[in-house]
Amino acid sequence: MTITPDVRFKYLEEIASLILKFKPDKWSKLIGAEENLALFTEFFEKPEVTVLVLTLNATGMIVPCLGFPESLKTKGVYFIKTKPESINKLNYKTNLLYGDISPLPVDQLIVVVEEVLYSLLNQSENMEGWPRVVSEDIVKQVHKLKNEMFVMGGKIKGKTLLPVPENLENLDGALESMERIPSSPDNSLLHAIETIIIDWSHQIRDVLSKDSAQALLDGLNPLPQVEFQFWDARLMNLKCIHEQLNRPKVNKIVEILEKAQSCYWPALQNVYMNVTEGLKEANDIVLYLKPLRISLEEMEQADFSVMYKVLWDPPLGAQCQLGQYDKASPCVPVPVSLQLPNFIAKVLDTIAFIWATSEHYNTPSRVIVILRELCNQIIEMVSLACPPGQAWPPPFPSH
Repeated sequence: MTITPDVRFKYLEEIASLILKFKPDKWSKLIGAEENLALFTEFFEKPEVTVLVLTLNATGMIVPCLGFPESLKTKGVYFIKTKPESINKLNYKTNLLYGDISPLPVDQLIVVVEEVLYSLLNQSENMEGWPRVVSEDIVKQVHKLKNEMFVMGGKIKGKTLLPVPENLENLDGALESMERIPSSPDNSLLHAIETIIIDWSHQIRDVLSKDSAQALLDGLNPLPQVEFQFWDARLMNLKCIHEQLNRPKVNKIVEILEKAQSCYWPALQNVYMNVTEGLKEANDIVLYLKPLRISLEEMEQADFSVMYKVLWDPPLGAQCQLGQYDKASPCVPVPVSLQLPNFIAKVLDTIAFIWATSEHYNTPSRVIVILRELCNQIIEMVSLACPPGQAWPPPFPSH
């Protein structure tokens, strides 16, 4: 008697192999495992289970999952029920939607919006028969969505990306001559540019208003590394913004605003000036923090082992040796770290040098932040050197 293969499994295999590119034996191993077979059965038979995701692990084996996983390391394929009902051998094609899912879903969303949704809704032939007001509003909204995706993609990468007005998107370097700029720009173009200037102002204001002391203000205990990372990221971000503001398309926006005598032209000048000043500040601070970073890295490697320096009272002429301490003696044993004081002194000297010579890191608000973070660093180092339950400094040695 021949057993008819389940067409539902065959359908899933065809779709999954097309997207994931696995060998046929991988599928046989997948459905050969009882736990996987039970998982597929649950997906087919239970109406409330609506999502199945298949991925490949590091060894190339197929891994099934009910529902979308929290994270993916490789590309996956998903199957979603169009209705919360069972999937049988008659409705499996009509009641299942499928597609591939990227390990970077936000990037995938951005690509879908920019390459698919925007292209479809930005073509007049796709909106034939629609009222003009509706079609114009949809074009406006889809362009806004595209800009939001563009900005969000930059934030994920730690950069502030500045969207450009729709009518300027198709311009390239060959079209940057002044002859192409109308003497009186139409109101729609001017409005789009002015709206973008407002958005840029808000984006750049958010970048410049961030404070490296925020973690301290939030009650946390940041280390100096947080300060270094903040200024490194700020410098990279402001460089990115500065480069964008010097691109040919932005130069064209400048010319249009000047010719139209727009009230937003001074606002754009202020934006550029603020970015330039912020970039100068970040460059200066990153430069002066480099030697401090080196000194702190050396301090982290310091020896926290302790020796006892024995002091005595000179008028009494009493002396005592290590290991011969007597409570009745005027000798005073003092615990001393072998290396740490020298490194702390070096770090403080470096901070003093920064205070004296840096153009932008010589204010109390800046130095107080790094000093508090330095204290946190020392506390953490002591905590690591002294396990819980162990006294520090270690007791003075006896005979």
